[in-house]
Amino acid sequence: FNIEGCHFENFAGDYWLYVENNSDTYSIESVFIQKNTFLSLLGNARIPGNIGAPSSCIGAFGGPLDSATGNVKGMFIRDNSANCAYIKQFVNIWNNCVGVTIANNVIRSPGVSDPGFIDDGGGYGINIYQQGAGGGSVASRDVIITGNTILAPRSAGVYVTHGTALNISHNSISGQTDEEDGTLPKGAIAVQSASDVMIESNIIQDCYAGISVVAFGDTNSRTTVRHNQIVSSVASAYGMRLTVADDENAGSIEATDNYVVMSGTGTPSGIYCDIGTGYSLRHLS
Repeated sequence: FNIEGCHFENFAGDYWLYVENNSDTYSIESVFIQKNTFLSLLGNARIPGNIGAPSSCIGAFGGPLDSATGNVKGMFIRDNSANCAYIKQFVNIWNNCVGVTIANNVIRSPGVSDPGFIDDGGGYGINIYQQGAGGGSVASRDVIITGNTILAPRSAGVYVTHGTALNISHNSISGQTDEEDGTLPKGAIAVQSASDVMIESNIIQDCYAGISVVAFGDTNSRTTVRHNQIVSSVASAYGMRLTVADDENAGSIEATDNYVVMSGTGTPSGIYCDIGTGYSLRHLS
């Protein structure tokens, strides 16, 4: 199905557009959400300070939490414009989604303007997240996130956990502010526990954290960070934070040919590397 050229404004539901497959046998295929506009207003976020209560323009749920077979396949979210100042996310892609393209969208201020919003509260432009990771569901895979402009996301412009085969490239992200990264990574692009990820040719400006990667969960996986441009004048910011977790199944991270300039006051870091105890530099290059 195709949703095109519509205007959505002032919805108070968790999702303004929601694609859900409750079958463990059949797929929902060929979903197009394109050239729409979204405008959030005060009061649109349910429980603003609770990270577990989503409020987003678009959501996709590919199958039952105990199923590896039902899915949403072939989803294209492109050329939309969204003012997300009073909701938490533009799009949530949950488990069992295959072949998702999120391209050429303009996303403004997710998780910023409601007075109830907090840091570490899920203010993401684009969120790829596996629900039911321990119960039989499958991480979403073959996801392309490209050509998006994400302005002033609170916690992350792009946040990924438990995704597989992702390409995050040619996005422009600016103004990320959330510094509370003790539990969940934050940044213009923040990735953890994901497999086979390419982060390439993104332009990141004036964010507290540029690119944050936490590798664990699959010893054979690799996250590659290359050809990105990261420039920030934010105090005590860091360009990249690359972490190989203290986990026997930790994957590896490779960062190459990136341009990083950090000019803020305090103690900014260009590239900060953290390796769990007992792990060698073979995991990080």
